[in-house]
Amino acid sequence: MRQLALISFFLVVSFAYGQDDYEGFIIKGKIAEEKGDYDAAAAAYSEAIRLEPKNPDAYVMRAEPYRKMENYAAAISDYDKAEKLHFPEPFLYNFRGLCKSNKGDYADALKDFDKGVKLSPDDYTCLTNRGATKILVGDRSGATKDFDAALKINPNYEIAIFNRGMIEYDAGKHAESRPYFLKLVALNPIHVDANYCLGMIAAAEQDFEPAISYLSTAITCDPLKTQAWGGRAFCKAHSGDPSGAIEDLGKAIALDPARAGFYSDRALLLAKNGDFNRALTDIEQSIQLDPGNGKDWYIRGMIKVELNMNQDANACNDFEKAKALGFSKAEEALRNNCK
Repeated sequence: MRQLALISFFLVVSFAYGQDDYEGFIIKGKIAEEKGDYDAAAAAYSEAIRLEPKNPDAYVMRAEPYRKMENYAAAISDYDKAEKLHFPEPFLYNFRGLCKSNKGDYADALKDFDKGVKLSPDDYTCLTNRGATKILVGDRSGATKDFDAALKINPNYEIAIFNRGMIEYDAGKHAESRPYFLKLVALNPIHVDANYCLGMIAAAEQDFEPAISYLSTAITCDPLKTQAWGGRAFCKAHSGDPSGAIEDLGKAIALDPARAGFYSDRALLLAKNGDFNRALTDIEQSIQLDPGNGKDWYIRGMIKVELNMNQDANACNDFEKAKALGFSKAEEALRNNCK
């Protein structure tokens, strides 16, 4: 009997899937969405809308693949149509607000989130999205209240935990932010950003062993996280592993070759290791990317001094440039090397 029931089920699904009616196109759309084919999903839902233009459900369903394709204007338009057709579920305001926020229409997004929270006070996702948007408009106090309210409803909601921690982290309150990130890695040991933040907090406290451990986890989980490579390089440089730091900075540079600071940091490490020619190449690249950094001009001058290039390669000109840019050590370098 069970086998016959299953056969009957598959026949019904196959029949519906093959039909050019409203339900058939809805099924096609859902199958395409599950496969990640959002264009096909939107096309199927469009056919369903053509057949039943006054059914708000299809507009809400089509808005989802539009949202995932970051076609926020199209998604918002569908949510608007569903609202006019009296779509009954309050989550419409949460998702429309999210699209507006991603589009940069923060004021309108907050209005939608307000409606969503009013209609569904226990929707912790809507509270979290509203809080995230409040951060974008500079309302950190309001954001804190929203994240706290979301966590009161669902204490394990990872997005709210992370955002609540970032409120404190961005304010430089590392001690206050740490419990949120620790809770996150307890819930999700491979949470990249929580591990990264814990690593950077430990680095700021010069507690380099756990810092390297957290940052290594972040790198393992996301090898493309440039900041983690740079942060781990800093920790290795300050814990007696300059070769490891140089290697990590190489990874960071490969990921973000336009960031001057990585070249400058590597130049200093190479110079300390006595590799002045490679150091000179790096510091010149840093200056090319950021010519207004007086420290880099000073470093280049000191490297040239070490290479006995202070006369013919104008190391003194580098110190003069560093001085003009306000780097305090340049004056002493001029006195000691440019008589």
